[in-house]
Amino acid sequence: MDIWEVLSNIYSFVLTAAIGVIGFFLKRTYGEVDKCVKKDELAHYAEITKENRNDIKSLNKEYATKAEVAEIKRTIEKIDTAIDEINQTTVKNSEFVRLMTRLETKIDNLSERRYADGH
Repeated sequence: MDIWEVLSNIYSFVLTAAIGVIGFFLKRTYGEVDKCVKKDELAHYAEITKENRNDIKSLNKEYATKAEVAEIKRTIEKIDTAIDEINQTTVKNSEFVRLMTRLETKIDNLSERRYADGH
């Protein structure tokens, strides 16, 4: 082998290596570009984001927050306490009717005695 063949082989090897390195970096660069979001995809994501914001707003209108739920629970506890107090301090309807009937009977008996004694 003469020197020209050796130089030709070295030149071919260096050229092949350089093309391989350039190809590697081009592939990596295009891979990164493919990972980027395209304009039409960006518009689609922006539309989805708007829909999600509207959904969140409607959920905020339809559902109570934790603070509102806590306030509702406190109010219910106050109402339960008031109901218990009312049950303890009031007369039930059936008991009221029974007492009124007894009272009317007593009044009738007193009226009959008075009428009987007076005539």
